[in-house]
Amino acid sequence: VVAAQSQRPAQAVELIGKAIRINPRHAAAFSNLGNALHALHQYAAALESYDRAIGLQPDYPEAYCNRGTALRSLGQHEAALQSYDRAIALKPRYAEAYYNRGAALQDLGRLEAALQSYQHAIACRPEYPEAYFNCGVALQDLQRPEAALEAYDRAIALKPDYAEAYNNRGDVLQSLGRHEAAIESFDCAIGLEPEYAEAYNNRGNALRPLRRHDMALQSYNRAIALRPEYAEAYNNRGNALQDLGQYEAALQSYEQAIAIRPGYVEAHWNKSVLLLRQGRFEVGWSLYDWRFKRTKVWNQRESGALPWTGEARSPSLLILPEQGVGDEIFYAGMIPDVMQCVDTATLVADERLVPLFHRSFRAAGLKLVGKSEQVAAHHHEAFLGSLGKRFRGNAQSFLSIKSPYLRACSTRSAELRNRLKPEGELLC
Repeated sequence: VVAAQSQRPAQAVELIGKAIRINPRHAAAFSNLGNALHALHQYAAALESYDRAIGLQPDYPEAYCNRGTALRSLGQHEAALQSYDRAIALKPRYAEAYYNRGAALQDLGRLEAALQSYQHAIACRPEYPEAYFNCGVALQDLQRPEAALEAYDRAIALKPDYAEAYNNRGDVLQSLGRHEAAIESFDCAIGLEPEYAEAYNNRGNALRPLRRHDMALQSYNRAIALRPEYAEAYNNRGNALQDLGQYEAALQSYEQAIAIRPGYVEAHWNKSVLLLRQGRFEVGWSLYDWRFKRTKVWNQRESGALPWTGEARSPSLLILPEQGVGDEIFYAGMIPDVMQCVDTATLVADERLVPLFHRSFRAAGLKLVGKSEQVAAHHHEAFLGSLGKRFRGNAQSFLSIKSPYLRACSTRSAELRNRLKPEGELLC
């Protein structure tokens, strides 16, 4: 047991094994053997050892609690919950079992239940910094930042050298727009753990909104030096390099992030936006579909329509809106191009934009509907942002845009102008 507590689990396994050979009915020895095996990441063997301990002593709450932890490590979260519940039934004020039960519930995405379990752990042991920390994590996931901040502050008050709590506290402050305070919190985490790569990465994220781009870049570089396979830091480093106008270096940083994690959505998305920004439209548009994995895009329910690439004329096209009102306005400049390639089209738009688009795009065969309206079946469908691949493949194609392509309401414009400047003065 001393060997296990001294971070020598292999020696602990050897010594406890000798004890078990002397006394094969020693339940505590099997439980401690399970702890040592778990420390060696031998989770199945640890589970077997805990089961042996429980077989010898069925009312052994610590063995049930540790068994739950082994099951969690094996990804068997529901079974882990049952084991923790049994430990609590045997020992009703078992703080560690409530704490671990909360972690299993969090693994299952049952955040409110996890939060309640952590709170039970704190009720059993009021000075339990790890339980306050996990309360903070659950509250962050539940989008309750102020409460999460209180939980992290309580964890730090109980454990002043709690670097992880300072780091997460900085995350919350950052989400609240309190960037200076977030930087201070990340600096505290780094002061406690000088090789804390995640804190350096997060510190860079807090520096960017303050336009301290050089300092942010230094933070990301330090995170990468500490953890060379840190895909998020490479991605964020690319953003900082973009801020500094170093586009080729930014592109390389995104590509390094993707090399480390080929399915990294944010890095692919950032790379696509940078390529489009540079006017490298063909490859930029080819990567732009990564946005569908990045954010929720409005979609027509089971329309059954075929995707339209613009290569062939469509008898009827359903045009779906993009991420927000600004995107819809931005991409709407391609509607006149689309109407030259289809017989009829229905443009789905934010309800606030329907009157504006109705005035602006008067092509025959174009119908405008709001997002809440039912839409009839169409032969093809396409998202507004995906039309760029067909109609804006090079710089020359932008010259076809009719500018301005949006038309104000003349009546409302005149009313507004008269109300602001009734004497006919120049309205700037």
